[in-house]
Amino acid sequence: AGAEVHYLGQSPLSTSPLPRRVAGRTGKLLRYAELARRKRFDIVDGWLYLTDVLAASLRWYTRTPIVVSGRATLLPRRAFGPLSVPIDHLVNAHVDAIVANSEAVAAANRGKAGVKPDKLIVIRNGVRPAPVIDAAERKRLRREMGAGPEDLLIGSVGNLREVKRQSLLVDAFASVAVSRPEMRLAIIGEGPMREALERQVSRLGLAERVVLPGAKVDVRPQFDAFDVVASASRVEGMPNAL
Repeated sequence: AGAEVHYLGQSPLSTSPLPRRVAGRTGKLLRYAELARRKRFDIVDGWLYLTDVLAASLRWYTRTPIVVSGRATLLPRRAFGPLSVPIDHLVNAHVDAIVANSEAVAAANRGKAGVKPDKLIVIRNGVRPAPVIDAAERKRLRREMGAGPEDLLIGSVGNLREVKRQSLLVDAFASVAVSRPEMRLAIIGEGPMREALERQVSRLGLAERVVLPGAKVDVRPQFDAFDVVASASRVEGMPNAL
């Protein structure tokens, strides 16, 4: 029982050498094309950039009956430099629906790069509420994040990427930490900014008060353990963490 999963590989980081990035993405493209044509999927959900580019541009080869594109941010799509706008026109013309996760994201895409209004559908992010944790579990989780019962624990959840601006959050925390010794900060998530954040925390002398526990499969219990939830993202659509 269960769903069949096919792993196409990890994309190289944007900081990787150009030949490695080209080779990695080309390999994923070829593996996807072969798999989709062989499996004859009825629907391909190209959720987020660049997967929707992949699904739409190869539709002629994979012969997928229905292709859906997902949009979840207000950031402009610029991965292809000066070719980004023509590529967006290509994607928007070859998908059957464009799913936005908020009205703001839908409005930002409406009429741009050939998006037809009747293709736009808003499906908001849904979260199944978790049972409220008891006092003992809350105390344990807070202890894991370096906070005692009397401390003020600030939590932030998200991928450790530049757009999430956890570095700004650390700087803001540092600016008030001197006068608020009871404050603690936990940044939950994983990503390419981890090493830079760890260096920043060390440089500011906050190693005993700021923790980066890594990614969690289910972060709902941690939200119950936080006193304050903070987000410093430069831009969001409808954040999953929220």
